[in-house]
Amino acid sequence: MQATEERAEPRTAVGSIAWKALESHYKKVRKLHLRKLFADDPTRGERLTASATGIELDYSKNRVTDETLELLIQLANEAGLRERIDAMFSGSKINITENRAVLHTALRAPAGASVVVDGQNVVPQVHDVLRRMADFSTRVRNGAWKGQTGKRKGDRGSPQPARHRRGYAHVIRPTGACSIPRAGSESLTPGRGPRGCSGPAREPKILRRRTFFTSKLSPLPSP
Repeated sequence: MQATEERAEPRTAVGSIAWKALESHYKKVRKLHLRKLFADDPTRGERLTASATGIELDYSKNRVTDETLELLIQLANEAGLRERIDAMFSGSKINITENRAVLHTALRAPAGASVVVDGQNVVPQVHDVLRRMADFSTRVRNGAWKGQTGKRKGDRGSPQPARHRRGYAHVIRPTGACSIPRAGSESLTPGRGPRGCSGPAREPKILRRRTFFTSKLSPLPSP
């Protein structure tokens, strides 16, 4: 997939023809009961469903009619949704805040795929980072990565990933949490008060960010 250099501009459907039609349509369906919708259309439970990649979606129990769906599709078309989807998959720079590609597709692409941005296939770079992340996680969990004291690494982080790591409590013991309220940290570090990120230098710290590119963090160390 070849990226385009053209900057993607935001586009809104608010106030469009479909938007106004939906506002009017809402007044007609707002009091409809699901019992009546199913009574009038016995096949509703089969028709208003979708499936893809093993995921099943049943939207028959929402207060929608065939007219509602037609208007929603019209709204998506007026908002340029299809073009935006194509732009994301092609690697266009649709992140207008930072003027770069979002690359969600590259993150999920198999190793042999190609997503070209600024003339370069970024998939090998992404998989290199994913490989080093997996190696880092493995060495922390199995105790191969020791701290300055010669002991196993602990874990400091935000509540969400810490909760996800509870299943690894036998190998990682949270010693503190960064930038979270007392109520959140106490559930993660029972028996300990919340501690900030300014503790002793020998204490391990794991920082996370949702981007591969940041000036505040150094690259992951190579194995």
